[in-house]
Amino acid sequence: MTARPATLDHFEIALDVAIRVCTERDLTPLEWFGLFTEHRNIIRAAFEAQKQGRGLMLVADLNGYPIGQAWIDFTKESAVLWAIRVLPPLQGAGIGTRLIVAAEEVARRRGFAHTRIGVEKDNTDARRLYERLGYRLTGSLQEECRYTTPEGVPMCVLVDQWVLDKPLNKPPTGRRGRIA
Repeated sequence: MTARPATLDHFEIALDVAIRVCTERDLTPLEWFGLFTEHRNIIRAAFEAQKQGRGLMLVADLNGYPIGQAWIDFTKESAVLWAIRVLPPLQGAGIGTRLIVAAEEVARRRGFAHTRIGVEKDNTDARRLYERLGYRLTGSLQEECRYTTPEGVPMCVLVDQWVLDKPLNKPPTGRRGRIA
């Protein structure tokens, strides 16, 4: 057993986070200090889809830095939420929930009756969050995700996920924020 270092101080801080639409200057910071650099071309493609109206990238902004994201694909019969992430040290603070609620509101305003989320089968924490927010398991999906790294290396990753759906027939209850 290792001893824990003595705590010199302990305090809480409040963060002023705004949910807004992704801009081009967010693309490099969305690589999160190298954590998602390999996905640079995926991030760029999602931004191009946003520019063409086929999708939308929402970010949780803290002092000009995107600490969370939720992307929406508008090309299916349901609005598909994907790439829902929060910077690891800030997970569990409610940022993911707020991003999902904002994405659902966008989908509702665009006339979608349902949202859909895919979650990797081993990501039990995310699945628990989605179910707490009203998503229900409707199936599973295995597909190959193909992309090219910034170094030009073609990648093919097998994605094995649960598919969860949620009807959007009524606005969410509780406190409502706005998308800046």
